Amino acid sequence: MYNLNGENVNDNPNGFSGNEPAGNPNPDNNAQMNYGQPASEQQTYNQPENGPQTYDAPNANQQQAFNQTDYNPNSFNQNAYNQSAYNQPDYGQQAFNNGNTYNGNSYNAAPSYNLNGDAPKKSCVFGVLGLILGIAALPFGWFVPIIGIILGIAAIILSILGMGKNRDLRGAAIAGLIISILATIFSIGVIVYAVINVSKTLSNAGKELFDNSGITSDLDDFDFDSDSDDSDDYDDSDYSYGDDKEVPLDNVVLYSANDVTITATSIVYSYYDDSVIPEIKVTVENNTSNDLGINVDYCAINGVTMYGYISGDVAAGKKSNEELSISTDDFTLTGFDSIDNIKLQVSFYDSDTYDTLIDDGVVQDINLSDSYTPFSISSVPGAVALDSSNGINAYYVGTTTGWDDTLVFVFYIENTTDKTCVAESDDFSINDFMQDDYGYGYLLPGTGTFMSIEANDDITSIDDVTNASIKFEVRDYDSYETFYSSDELTFISNN
Repeated sequence: MYNLNGENVNDNPNGFSGNEPAGNPNPDNNAQMNYGQPASEQQTYNQPENGPQTYDAPNANQQQAFNQTDYNPNSFNQNAYNQSAYNQPDYGQQAFNNGNTYNGNSYNAAPSYNLNGDAPKKSCVFGVLGLILGIAALPFGWFVPIIGIILGIAAIILSILGMGKNRDLRGAAIAGLIISILATIFSIGVIVYAVINVSKTLSNAGKELFDNSGITSDLDDFDFDSDSDDSDDYDDSDYSYGDDKEVPLDNVVLYSANDVTITATSIVYSYYDDSVIPEIKVTVENNTSNDLGINVDYCAINGVTMYGYISGDVAAGKKSNEELSISTDDFTLTGFDSIDNIKLQVSFYDSDTYDTLIDDGVVQDINLSDSYTPFSISSVPGAVALDSSNGINAYYVGTTTGWDDTLVFVFYIENTTDKTCVAESDDFSINDFMQDDYGYGYLLPGTGTFMSIEANDDITSIDDVTNASIKFEVRDYDSYETFYSSDELTFISNN
């Protein structure tokens, strides 16, 4: 047995070892008593006169010290001799202050700890909720995937919160996290699958619509009318949406000279917003010693000159796949739905210095279809001839609506000469008021061009027009000499 100073007092002549026969009081007068317990369970109380009490269990790992001064029943765990109760690690002693009533007095309990000194674990409410929501997200992911995604995300958050330290059922939180992630991925996959299938359905429907749309290659659909007060706008509503349509070509040579070759491999037609967007796929082969850029000086489709361009450079001794793009506005205005013939004039420049290297002025005239028929303005109903001289013919075609809902007047200038020309409008007036816009266009030999000119903003309808007139000039592109100049041409007169 040890006293409060940690000293072994088993040999103390006044002490009680715990091995004496049961029921035999110690002859010492220090009030030591044996309670008759078996030797292995005997307990000893050593009480000096008016001194502290010491309770020593026979097992050192169960020792508890109670120090009282003058038998004061209200004093608990007090140090009468400036000595503290021992909590020695070697003996595993624990001081308990559990708030039980001692001698009628209530003591405030300290925070509760288990026998290992650990704080009790909190319940895993978040983890369980995460598991439940994760499981619920699976069926919703199939039937209502949006809700499945929402439940899955909520379950992921709750499961993560449920995986903190000191929580019971942490395995439920881990299971909830795994299931909720799988449910969220599953829900997203269902949505992606649905979108892909809907896209394919719409694409097939658009393709079927295009195949049955009845798009024609003439201008009868445009209903140009120069004199009618009912409707002077051309009608392009027959065009329909559809997938891109590619027509293969048998490597048609568009240009071959000066160690440069341009070969057409296919034509792609795109259909969007009632417009036809054509592109000719070409391969450019540069066998010169310079890196070349390409200029499309002039381009005529089916006998109508319109804007075209090729973007891209080709290194010396290399080939490049490029696109010859055609103006969507020009192509749509004509009402064409296919490219059957192309006239092309190109030049080449140094891609580093931009100096022109090749400019032979040669116009290539290539049929891309056996069914090609040159365009004729006579196929446009309501077109009115305004003038004809020096190989130039001028026509008023009608009106249409611009992109910003402005009123647009359409003219057609035809070049029957062998010259490359530049056509230009002048003195355009409506109701005797000069208009701000003017027309401009190029003309390859034997072709024509549509010229669109906007009216001022105060003219919003053909009904507002009582009279309108215009002039045209045409110049030789090479010499810049004007060889055609018209008088004032009145194309509307309601007086």
